[in-house]
Amino acid sequence: MIIKILIVILFLLVVFSLFKALFIMLKDDKAVSMSQVLGKRLISSITILAIILIFASLGVIQLNPTPI
Repeated sequence: MIIKILIVILFLLVVFSLFKALFIMLKDDKAVSMSQVLGKRLISSITILAIILIFASLGVIQLNPTPI
């Protein structure tokens, strides 16, 4: 259960960074680089994917065998 909560928190972090980059793009703020915010989103997405793959291969979480 803790692993699922961790994955949900990381997904929320990705969504938050997307909206943060959107507001930076709309405000044309030069103090914070949009590429830094999107880079953090990329690292977060890779981390989520790695966590899911590692825990699925260890058998900690069960993947859906029939996605339909």
